[in-house]
Amino acid sequence: MDPRIANRILIGLSSCYGALIAILVFVDPSAIGLVAIIGAIVLGLLWSIRGLVVRRNVERRGPAKTDTPS
Repeated sequence: MDPRIANRILIGLSSCYGALIAILVFVDPSAIGLVAIIGAIVLGLLWSIRGLVVRRNVERRGPAKTDTPS
């Protein structure tokens, strides 16, 4: 998977999570704690997994090649 796609998906999920918390403030304030804890754990794990996968892909491919003449 392309790291840019993973970044966009995770940023979108993080934004939706923030919007969900904001909506819950007005709709059902008693549910904020549970949703915040579960959402933070899930998003944290997804970002961590993404970081590990991208790091492994970079290590396998080696350093980035530049097109500048030396």
